[in-house]
Amino acid sequence: MNPARTMGTFLRVWRREWARLTRRQMARAVSRHLGRPVEVHLLRAWEEGQPPGNTDELLAIERVLESRGMTGPELFYFRQTVFAALAARQYHELFEAEDVVHSHDIDAFAEAISTHDHHITIIDHVVLQHELERALGDGTASRSDRALQDKQTVALAFLKAWMAYRQQWVARYDLMRRMADDAASYLALTMGHGRIGPECSVATMRRLSAFSVASSKDPCLGARRLAQLATEAVEAGDPIEAGTAYFQSVQFASALPEAEAQALLAAGPRYEGLVREVDPDGRRVEPSIHLFEAEFSLGRTDEAEVHLARLGHWRSEYGLHEVLWQLCWGRLAAYRGLWDEAESHLASAVELAVRDGDPERLRAAQDLLERCRTRERGTES
Repeated sequence: MNPARTMGTFLRVWRREWARLTRRQMARAVSRHLGRPVEVHLLRAWEEGQPPGNTDELLAIERVLESRGMTGPELFYFRQTVFAALAARQYHELFEAEDVVHSHDIDAFAEAISTHDHHITIIDHVVLQHELERALGDGTASRSDRALQDKQTVALAFLKAWMAYRQQWVARYDLMRRMADDAASYLALTMGHGRIGPECSVATMRRLSAFSVASSKDPCLGARRLAQLATEAVEAGDPIEAGTAYFQSVQFASALPEAEAQALLAAGPRYEGLVREVDPDGRRVEPSIHLFEAEFSLGRTDEAEVHLARLGHWRSEYGLHEVLWQLCWGRLAAYRGLWDEAESHLASAVELAVRDGDPERLRAAQDLLERCRTRERGTES
């Protein structure tokens, strides 16, 4: 797609569907950061593909995006799109866009995105999804090519589901819930079995929605929903989905009444057995990290340490989630008042979170590291 159109489409979709702002509200928000009035017609021009006229305008737009939760890497991709839009005005022959939406391998392309075999930026993801929705909505494919419409439908399902996951990675839980609910509805409507991949199904989207509720609105309600989804997945014969839902639910066990939390944890060995039977190496689901979270949240640190120690083989063999490993040991050490040990782990977690572009764990590690240093200074004085 032409980069100017990409920039404009992203701004329009972000404003309407992500931030839920009218053009007038968006113009006012940009005005506050720009220091002068921005008329609605200028915002409309940006959304139609006209790049910001100067540095101040671009920075003001970026500050509005940032204030609504866009991360540093996402802002970088937006800025690169603006630069490409400017270049395309001078060198338009070099920016002839391929019509991916109407390609007969659009379904395979979208699946490759969802399995990490092909990377696209959040900007391109938003625009591609929007263009697919438009193509299917206006029926341009169905009149001429029913096979293409079917491929576009599958592609849109992959992209909707994967967009929900992208919100989880950066802890935008309200968007995550809305997008997961939308993806679940779309999959149920368009796919007879409600599933087109291990991470793209009605069940996985319902789980993401419940997890967002637990993480941001009501941990007790979210934990119960996740536990119920785990039971349903067992009945459906899906041990990986069952284990994932269960082990996410136990992260919020401390929000439940004590008897309910104990009953939830008591089911752990059953779910661990189900998962280990089909995923013995913990490549898809690693029960120990979730059981650590549950025991730690209940203040049972000895039990928590047992689960964390079991992750050693998982971490060393596969190199997975090093930042999470360091953060968990830092939390455990801080809880026990071992400040030097906690600072060492947490400093490593900060460095790794910066490297990996993991804002949620970066904030968690930085906050706890500062509290450790403050507590240590208070002890010394």
